[in-house]
Amino acid sequence: MTRKLLLGMMVAVMALGMAFAGCAGEDSALSGTWDSRDEPEVAFRFRNGNFYHLVYDEPALRGTYTARGGRLVLTITHAYCCCFEVAVGEEIAGPYFVSGDTLTLWAEEGAVFTRRR
Repeated sequence: MTRKLLLGMMVAVMALGMAFAGCAGEDSALSGTWDSRDEPEVAFRFRNGNFYHLVYDEPALRGTYTARGGRLVLTITHAYCCCFEVAVGEEIAGPYFVSGDTLTLWAEEGAVFTRRR
């Protein structure tokens, strides 16, 4: 796995929801499946306070998220592969921005995703 792919996956993971928040902290604009522009095999699916980090449409990470005030907080509940340096129960947070069908995570890193149709 390339460093860029791993960084993109970690950036996206870092940008998502907080445990126990459920739907109360969900930004409806974030709901759906988002494909990475730089790494086509990478995607995120956000729905009802839950997320999946997908690689080749297979779950790599799973957890809960909150999205409030431009800040995403992820809590990892399942790790399906050992290619990530994250632990179950870990929270990862950062800024996000949705504009139409474009999702930007960690603006300084430039992880950009497009909504899947």
